[in-house]
Amino acid sequence: KHAIEVGVVIGDNHGHLVKGLTGFERAAFSPRIIEAFVVREALSWLKSWHLGHAIIMLDCMSVVHALTQPIVDDSEFGCLISDCLVLCSLFQHYLFVGFIWLI
Repeated sequence: KHAIEVGVVIGDNHGHLVKGLTGFERAAFSPRIIEAFVVREALSWLKSWHLGHAIIMLDCMSVVHALTQPIVDDSEFGCLISDCLVLCSLFQHYLFVGFIWLI
């Protein structure tokens, strides 16, 4: 199992913190599966707030690539990406951005 830390931060268009969530889990999934799952959950959460716009910042570039240049497949990862894209279609505008943590 992998030790993973999950963090979700939601801010408004002025850069103010609206809500945050963190957690630490042990999981038998790959980091990209976990990241795609978290994105799906975050999009679902955002949609329940009836928001029209979303910018999702990720630190897993393979997930960013899959979301911005999707190739449909029936793998677990592909299904999670498809779910994310269906949720994205409910927003007026969305953007996926990759970033690197500097510590």
